[in-house]
Parts: sequence; C-alpha cells; structure tokens
Amino acid sequence: MKVSDRSRPNTPWPPGEPASYLVGSHARQYRLIVDVLADRQEVSLTGVGHDELAELIRARLPQETVAELVEDLNLSDRLASLVSWGTCEAWQDRATTEEEFLRNRYRYQLTEAGAALNQAVRAIEEDLGAGST
Repeated sequence: MKVSDRSRPNTPWPPGEPASYLVGSHARQYRLIVDVLADRQEVSLTGVGHDELAELIRARLPQETVAELVEDLNLSDRLASLVSWGTCEAWQDRATTEEEFLRNRYRYQLTEAGAALNQAVRAIEEDLGAGST
C-alpha cells in the first residue's frame, strides 16, 4: 500500500474526478448546472429533463443577457462532461411517440458524489462567502 492510498478516505468514487467541475474556465457554468440539479433533487427524485433544465437555467440568468449566456453555455457538452466525471448521471426517458423519439429525452440527476460535493461547496460559501469557491 502506498502512502497516498492510506491517506485517501474510503469513498465510492475516483479521487478528484467528480470535483473536476469546480476548476477550469467553465467552472461557473458547471456550478450553475450542478446547483440547479441539486435544487431540483430536493423536490424530485426523477431527474431533470434536458429541456426543463435549460429553462430552469434560463430563469436564473439575467434577463437582459440570457440569450447570449445560454448560447455560450453549450448545455449538452457541459452535461456530457459532468456525466463523464461522475458528477451526475444521465438516462433516457422511454419514447412513446415519434415526436418524443426525435427530441432529447435525457434526464439528469446528481450522483452521490456530485450531491456531496455541491453540499460541501455551498457550506463553504455560506461560511466564507461566495468568492471563496
């Protein structure tokens, strides 16, 4: 056993991967998405559909710049990254009509790791202020 293995807490996720959304040039965008998913997870355990998530994000953005900010967000790419890091999980709703088959039916929900990280980040911000993360 390496020293680094002994100092790492026993967690069900790989070290650092679910936290990848907290760093980098798009961290604020990822934080917004994760915050929206966390808020929805408090009231529903069925995940959030892609289109619903886009609307919930729009509602949190300044109305005078919402179109520009949403275009810059590239939600599908950001969600794909969050899934690949293990921050959230995705699955498809079953299609029962041709129209449903053609639209994006993915639903998203934070993983246990993603929810725990978001809760920790929110606690840090509450204690130290929003600029601390």
